[in-house]
This record gives sequence, C-alpha cells and structure tokens, in this order.
Amino acid sequence: VTGLIELAYKSNSMSAFRIFRMFRLLRVLRLISFLKPLRTIFRVVVETTIGLGYISALLFLFMFIFSVFGMQIFGGKFFFEHQERPQWNFDTFPVAMMTAFQILTYDMWSFVLIDGMRAVGWSGAFYFFFWITIGALVLRNLLLVIILETYVIVRAQTLKEEQAEDAVH
Repeated sequence: VTGLIELAYKSNSMSAFRIFRMFRLLRVLRLISFLKPLRTIFRVVVETTIGLGYISALLFLFMFIFSVFGMQIFGGKFFFEHQERPQWNFDTFPVAMMTAFQILTYDMWSFVLIDGMRAVGWSGAFYFFFWITIGALVLRNLLLVIILETYVIVRAQTLKEEQAEDAVH
C-alpha cells in the first residue's frame, strides 16, 4: 500500500489513482460472505484448481504426443500447387502445438483435416479421428467430471454445515 501511495505522489498524472480504483473490485468479494450459493461456487473454483493442474498436465502431455505424431505424418507436406502454405501446419513444433490445440477446440479444424487429407490421403483422417476422440471428447469431459465432482463434495459439506448450525440453534 505504501508503494502505491509513493507511486501516486511521484506520478504527475492521475493514472496513479486508477490503482486505488482497483480496490473497489474487492467489494465484490464481500458478496461471497452474504450469498451462500456464490460462496459455494467460489469454494468449488478454489478447490478445483489442484485437480485442474493434473488435468492440464495430462492435456499438455497428449498435445505434445499428438503434435509430434502430426509432425511425423504431415510435416512438410502441406504445400499445395497454386496455393500458399496454410497458416496451421505441422512443419515446426510450436506451430504443430498450436494446430493440435486448434483441433482440440474445434476451431476451424475441418480446414486442417481437409489439408491433411489432401497431403497424405484418407489415412490422414485417422490422426484427426483419434485426436478428437481422445483429446476433445475424453479429456474435456474428464475436466467437467472433476469440476462437477468437486461441486458435489462442496455442496455436501455445505449442507452438513447448515444442518450442524440448525441443530445448535
């Protein structure tokens, strides 16, 4: 806090006082203590972060595997006659990771599928089938399962706490 005050005095513009306006956002956190459903949702978000870390690591591992696999199958083959090279390809590892993420999120993945099938034939569709099945369907649903499981646990704890308070009163 003292650093913010010092910054305000040293600054000639009013932009330093905008920092103090950010503290107004903390007022929203006071609502958590008043609204029980919001408190439950906040507890779910906080308690889910550990499980999300594990799922994120698993998702990154599968993205790494399918990026390298895509580089082996499609690397350097997305050059077509009378066309420039597509932006999403498997020529370099960073672009392959972005392409795998694009397929995972269904963001214009059909264009990558068409280019892959043009490059290596119908056998290229198997890569997309397995990546969408494992990545998009299984791993994303696993993410939802963790969130819903945490919600059920937190909701059961909240109900027990409410019953304990009612028994005391």
